[in-house]
Amino acid sequence: MIKLSFKTAFRYLWKHKLFTALNIAGLAIGICTCWVILSIVRYEFNFESAIPERENTYRLVTGKMFDNKETIYGGVSAPFYQGVRENVTGVKAVVPVYGQWISSVKVDNGKELIEVEEPEDIIATDSSYFEMVPYKWLAGNARTAFQQPESVVLTQSRANSYFPGLTPGQLIGKTITYEEDAIKTISGIVEDLHFPSEFTAQEILYLQPIAYPLVEWTNTNSSDRLYIIAENDKNPATILKQIQQLSDQKWQDFKQERNPTYEFVRWFSMIPLSEMHFATYVNEWQVKKTSKTVLFGLIGTAIFILFLACINYINLSTAQIPQRGKEIGIRKTLGSNNKSLLMQIFSETIIVVLIGALLSFVLVHFSFLLLSDMIPQDAVNFQFHTNTLLILGGILIATIVSSGAYPAIQMTRVNPIQSIKNGLSQKSGKSRFNVRKGLFIFQYTIAQCFIIGAIIVGQQLKYTIKKDLGFNKDAVLLVDHPFNMTSKAGFVGKQKVLLEELQKLPGVTNLSFSESPLRMGYSSSPYIYTPAEGTDPVSRQLQIKMVDHNYLSFYQMPLVAGKDFVAGDSSKKVILNETAVKEYGISSPEEAVGKTIKRSDELYSIAGVVKDFHQENFYKEIKPLVLMQGDQPRQMFNIKLSSNSEQWPQTIEAIKATWTKFYSEKYFEYRFYDETIEALYKEDQRLSTLINVATFISIFIGCLGLFGLATLTAFQRTKEIGVRKVLGASVSSIVGLLSKDFVKLVIIAIVIASPIAWWAMNKWLEEFIYKVPVTIWTFLMAGGLAIIIAFVTVSVQAVKAAIVNPVNSLRDE
Repeated sequence: MIKLSFKTAFRYLWKHKLFTALNIAGLAIGICTCWVILSIVRYEFNFESAIPERENTYRLVTGKMFDNKETIYGGVSAPFYQGVRENVTGVKAVVPVYGQWISSVKVDNGKELIEVEEPEDIIATDSSYFEMVPYKWLAGNARTAFQQPESVVLTQSRANSYFPGLTPGQLIGKTITYEEDAIKTISGIVEDLHFPSEFTAQEILYLQPIAYPLVEWTNTNSSDRLYIIAENDKNPATILKQIQQLSDQKWQDFKQERNPTYEFVRWFSMIPLSEMHFATYVNEWQVKKTSKTVLFGLIGTAIFILFLACINYINLSTAQIPQRGKEIGIRKTLGSNNKSLLMQIFSETIIVVLIGALLSFVLVHFSFLLLSDMIPQDAVNFQFHTNTLLILGGILIATIVSSGAYPAIQMTRVNPIQSIKNGLSQKSGKSRFNVRKGLFIFQYTIAQCFIIGAIIVGQQLKYTIKKDLGFNKDAVLLVDHPFNMTSKAGFVGKQKVLLEELQKLPGVTNLSFSESPLRMGYSSSPYIYTPAEGTDPVSRQLQIKMVDHNYLSFYQMPLVAGKDFVAGDSSKKVILNETAVKEYGISSPEEAVGKTIKRSDELYSIAGVVKDFHQENFYKEIKPLVLMQGDQPRQMFNIKLSSNSEQWPQTIEAIKATWTKFYSEKYFEYRFYDETIEALYKEDQRLSTLINVATFISIFIGCLGLFGLATLTAFQRTKEIGVRKVLGASVSSIVGLLSKDFVKLVIIAIVIASPIAWWAMNKWLEEFIYKVPVTIWTFLMAGGLAIIIAFVTVSVQAVKAAIVNPVNSLRDE
C-alpha cells in the first residue's frame, strides 16, 4: 500500500514537472532559511554553556550617573576584587579578569625572532580563573600555573603561532618578552575553548596583588572584569548590598583625603553569566554581544518564511485539484477510500519536502558563504549540531503535516459522480478559492511588510552616511601614531618634523595631528563652571578631544564665537561646542568666550565656541565637548588628500616613504575616514542585508503562490475566456480581466501591511537620535512595487490563457 502510494506519487510529480519544481523551490528556500537561522540562534544561545557553575556565576558591572544620565560599564575599579574577597560574605569565589594592553611581544623560538605589535586577547588574573573556566590542560596544571609571579599560560592556538612545530610539553619553561623588558616564563598550555564564550584570552598573565591608592577605587576601566561565584543559597541582592556599602565607604575615605569638588554617583549590578552575552546595554569595547530581541526577530522571520512556503505549497496543490477531478472520481468509483487518498497526497508532500530538504542542504552551504559578513563566523559549526538537527527534523515533520493536510482534506471531499460527469466547476471550488485568497493575502501582507522595511532601513543607512556631520570627512586619510613610541625620547619632535615633511608632498593639501571628530571611543571628565560669585557651580561631564591649531580648518568646522587655537600657545585655553555652552546655562556663545571652567585644581579659559558636530554615531545625541590643544598618545595623523582621486595611490606611496624615515614601516597602517565612519554602522548594514534577503525570499515565494492562483483562475474560466474571444475581446482586455482580481488582493494586503510596517519601523527608528521621517511616499512606493510585481506574475499566465484558440477551449468544455 505505502509502496504503491509513493510510486504513484512519483509518477504524478514527474508528469507535472512545473508545479513540482515550484513546490520544491519554495520549500527548499523556506527550509534553508530555517536551517541557517536555527544555526545562528543555537550558536548565540550556546555562549558559556560549558561553564561548570554558570547558574551561580555573575558578572559585576558598574553604573554611573553623568549629567542625570545613567551609563552601565562592563568593568569595575581595579581594587574591587580584593575588597570583595576580604569584606563580602556569601561569595564562593571572586575572579578578576583584567584586560591588558601590551604594545609589543617578542618571542625567540630558536628559528626566528617573532615580534608582534599590540597583540590582542591578553588578560591578567589569578588561579581562581582556571577554577571558573574549564580549560583542558595540555601541559602544566591549574595548581602550579601561577606558583611563580612571572608566569604566563598560553592557549594552544597562540602557542602554535609563537612556537610552530613544538609540542605543549616542549613549551614549558620557554620565555616571552613583553614591553621590551618584562620576561615571562610559560608555565602551562591549555586547549582553546570548544564553546562560544566571552573568555577569549589567548595569553594569561598572573595578576600580582598590590596595595591600590584610594583614587583607584573611583576609577572604572571597562576592560577590568570581575566575576563572582555565589554560594548556592545566597541571593545576589545580599551580595550587592555589601558591595555597595564597600564602594560608599571607599568614596567617603577618598573625600576625606582629597576633598573633591564633584559628586560621585555609582551603583552595581550582578548580571548572570548566562545573560551577559545578551546585555547589549553594557558599554564594553570590542565585545561580542547579541540582542535577544534580534534573535527572536530572526526566529519569527524563519517561521514566517517557512509558513509562506507551506502556504505556497497549499495554493499550488489545491490549484491542481480541479484538473485531478476525474482522476479522483475514478479512484473513488473503483473503491478507493479516504485513507488511500490521504496516503496519496501525503506521499506527494513527503517526497516534495524531502527533496526540498536535500536541496536546502546545498543552499545552506552557499548561504553561509554568501552571507559570511553578517553571519557569526563560528555559527557554521552549529549547522550539524545535534540539537539543530533534532529541531530541524521536527520542522520537517510540521512542514509535511501543515502543507499536506488541507489539500488532502479537499481531495477527500470531491464528489465522484460530479467530477466524472462535469469535472470540478468554479462553483464547486468557490469555498476553496476563498481560502486560497485569504492565504495569498497573508503571503503578500508579509512580503509587503518586508518591502516597506527594506526601503526605510535603506533610507536610514543612506541618511547616516550622507548627512552633514558638521565636518568634512572626504579625502581624509588617518594614520595612527605608534602608541608604544610615546614613552620614548623625541616623541614630540619626531611627529612635528614628520608633519612638516608630509606637508611638502604633492597631493597633500592639509594636515592635523589630532583625534578624529567622530569615533566610538572617547574620554571624558567633569568640568565645573561658576556663573557668578556667590552662585552654585554647574558641573558637566565633557567629552575631551586633544587637537592641534589646524584642527578646525582641516575639518572645516566653523567657529560661532571667539578665536581658534594658535600654534605654540601653551596657555590653558579650550574651545567648547554649542551643546556644552547650553548645558552650562550660558545664554549665548559670545557670552561664553573669556569665561573659565575648572577640572580638579586647573582653570581653563574658553577661547571660542565651535558649531556642534557629531562625535558618535546617530544612535547617540551630540554631547557636551571640550577641545584642548596638546600632544597625547591617542592622537593620529589626519592627512587631507587632493580632490583628484587618481593621484591618491601615488600620494599614499609618497606618504609611506616619508613615514619610514621616522618610524618602522610595520607601524604604517592607513584608512580612509569616510570608510571608518561607514564601518560604525556595520550592524545596521547587516540588518539591511538580512531584510533585503527576507524581502526577496518572501516576494519570490509569494509570486509562486500567485502563479498557482492565476493558473487555477485561468483553468476555471477557460470557457468564459473562449466566449469572450469569440465575441471580439482582445488579449489585453482578457489579461486585464484576469489580473483585476489579483490586484485587488494585493491592494488588500497593502492596506493590512502598511500600519503593521509603520509601527514596526517607527519602533526601530526610536533607537536613532537622528533619523529619516516615515512618509506616505514610502508606503506608496512600496505598494506600487508590490502591484507591479503581482501584475507581471499574473500576466505571464494571463497572456498564455488569452492566446489559446477559443475553438479548442470551447470544444474541450
